[in-house]
Amino acid sequence: MTLWVITDLDDTWVKTARKLPDISLGTNVISADSSYEPTYMNPNALKLWNLFQNVNTRMIPVTGRSWASASVWSIYQAMPWQQGGIFSHGACIKDLSGLTDCVWNALVQETLNNPLNKEALAHWQHWIIKCGWHNEADQRLVALKTEEANVLGWVAKAKSVKAEHLLKEQVDQWKLKAIELNLQVFAQKNHITVMPKGISKKDAFAYWKLTYAQKSDSFIGFGDALHDIAFMKMCDWWMTPSESDISNAIPS
Repeated sequence: MTLWVITDLDDTWVKTARKLPDISLGTNVISADSSYEPTYMNPNALKLWNLFQNVNTRMIPVTGRSWASASVWSIYQAMPWQQGGIFSHGACIKDLSGLTDCVWNALVQETLNNPLNKEALAHWQHWIIKCGWHNEADQRLVALKTEEANVLGWVAKAKSVKAEHLLKEQVDQWKLKAIELNLQVFAQKNHITVMPKGISKKDAFAYWKLTYAQKSDSFIGFGDALHDIAFMKMCDWWMTPSESDISNAIPS
């Protein structure tokens, strides 16, 4: 039997520098030559991560980050995991040797090449720009890409308190528009993501579990966002940080 830790990364184990009040207490998990934003793990998270390593568990990241982004982490120092994983919000699955799963990749490409999905994504992009969300320093509208550079979805991300207020004022309207276009939508405090249905962390983990795990294996799920619950509930147990969207949604 293998004990698998199926885990989100950002805001579950690590935070970018702008989200931390004191980076001197954290361990930087981004390689020094990376162009990505500095990202840190706090001491308690590092202790827990090391505890799992000590009891010979296997880690599988389930992250919105692309494989390219995740692979520049100092993973063999602070956060070692095996080569497998689920990346790009579920659009990319790496097998246990680190190769892209071709069967899942074909299913994703079929979904993205559907003309209705292409039209819906383009419509949402133009609509949100029309609503006043432009690609500026503190409010970013970014295309999510697959490894083949196909558009997977769109994320509107607030990078300042002012932009977060603007997002909060409009996010419910944006959600309704995405649903009208038959797109799935994931929203958190500082960003909203839209993607075609059929590609998600939950869908990818369901495939991964069926393909790579044994029936005798056990699973612990980690996540911080409400939409992480979907894949976490497929595990035997799940955990969330005390300060997360999930924990904050639970009445005290």
